[in-house]
Amino acid sequence: MNEEFDFLVEGWLHSLMEFRPQAATAIGLHQYDKKMPSGTKESLLKFIETRSVYLKKFQSIKEPLSPDRQIDCKLLISTLKYNLFKEREIRQWEKDPDLLQIISPTLLPLFSREFAPFENRLESITARLSKCPQFIEEFKSRIANPVGLWVIMAKEACNSLPLFFQVISHTAKEKGLDTTELDEASAKTADALSEYVGWLDTLPCEEEPFLGRELFEKLLKMREIGFRADEILKLGEDYLKKEKAHLKNLASKVDPSLSGEQVRARIRQDHPSTFEAVLNEYKKAITKMRALVCEKGFATLPEGEHLTVQETPAFLRHIMPVGFYILPGVFEKDQTGTFFITPVEGEALAEHNYTAILNIAVHETYPGHHLQAVWSNKNPSLARMLSFAPEFGEGWAHYCEERIHDYGLNNANMQIVQTMNVIFRAVRMIIDVKLHCGEMTFDEAIQFLEKETGMEHSVAVAEVKRYTKTPGYPLSYLLGKHLMMQLQREVKEHLEDKYSDREFHDVVLQAGILPFAHLREVLKLQGML
Repeated sequence: MNEEFDFLVEGWLHSLMEFRPQAATAIGLHQYDKKMPSGTKESLLKFIETRSVYLKKFQSIKEPLSPDRQIDCKLLISTLKYNLFKEREIRQWEKDPDLLQIISPTLLPLFSREFAPFENRLESITARLSKCPQFIEEFKSRIANPVGLWVIMAKEACNSLPLFFQVISHTAKEKGLDTTELDEASAKTADALSEYVGWLDTLPCEEEPFLGRELFEKLLKMREIGFRADEILKLGEDYLKKEKAHLKNLASKVDPSLSGEQVRARIRQDHPSTFEAVLNEYKKAITKMRALVCEKGFATLPEGEHLTVQETPAFLRHIMPVGFYILPGVFEKDQTGTFFITPVEGEALAEHNYTAILNIAVHETYPGHHLQAVWSNKNPSLARMLSFAPEFGEGWAHYCEERIHDYGLNNANMQIVQTMNVIFRAVRMIIDVKLHCGEMTFDEAIQFLEKETGMEHSVAVAEVKRYTKTPGYPLSYLLGKHLMMQLQREVKEHLEDKYSDREFHDVVLQAGILPFAHLREVLKLQGML
């Protein structure tokens, strides 16, 4: 039965890749690199039905599996149910006309990951670009009930995407490669995008960008979070109140004559003078954090991992105003992650003050997302690879921000920045619940974010725009950290004097990025609960 289960999982993986070849490239299955997904509504409905068929197959497994596979089978059933709920009930695919969310993942890994010579990767980029006009035309068939805000965001994305085509062409020319076919495919895709923007202007947009309480509650249940919306809201409000008081206390210790906001402003003023210097500071901070994780025993470093720091591509800067991390593909021999930093100048450099740079390095790289991603990639289970629980993914990185204080990064400025980050995540949690449960408007969310965090208006607008499209994700940071701290306390109580941070961290990192309900099963299997 174990062999039959493994065969079924492999079958589902390859079915998924046939429908989503861009996902295959992302995980390192490069036989799909020249393919584009179908954009038609019919193909999407066929994919949803295929997902449903596999769900029934996994649910029909009755014979005993090995303990690890029992966890995997439950996880697959949970993941399939959750995605079917999103596709059949939330139906964002017929409301959101954003092409960037599909076209970008088809091109960016081919351009940024050096898994093959650039000439070979350029062939795949050109092949995909040549298929983009057809995909764009097909994609129109999915959009039945567009949301006005998302139409505006989709138009911004379409207008910025051709900038990336220019970057690819310029890079190819610098390497002495012929770009004739690439430039032709880029021009046709740019024309198709321009025509698509014109088509978007003709659409009636009556849908609201919020789930509503009933669907939001069901989303939380399907994710097996274990909290209802009102419970999460209260948790966020409690954290906000507590951390604001904590920030005030910390600020008074730094300088009794200054308010918390004034101390924050002083920290922000201490930053590199140029963006080039910002990039260098990130590289230094990442090197420092990697050494700390290894030398002080926070966790074990996996063999073969590596990290690069790059500028955010121009076409993504409007939605990623600070930066983001891209994990290495599961099947890539080269386990190099990429941390992108968005270029800024002038007053915006304050976002990359020296203390923030160190804290962001903790969250995004070591021991945060990068360490988590590479260890997760090493798990041999295909079922685990198909799971990403944001409450664990983001919760782990947020947990690291706090726990790293126990390893020497506990100066006053770091404590203040970390406390401000908890306040920010509490505000995110409150907005996420209230926005999608109809208790807060879009404008009220922006005002609340600005008031409680001091965030600049344009950044706050970009944040809330993203929240409308990702219900349940913004709350995952603080809720995930809360659950992680709770889990750590339970393991510590169970193991008593046998407990060690390194062993606990290694087990949860190597388990995969699972919902906490399934992570608990892994810990029980390991004798830690």
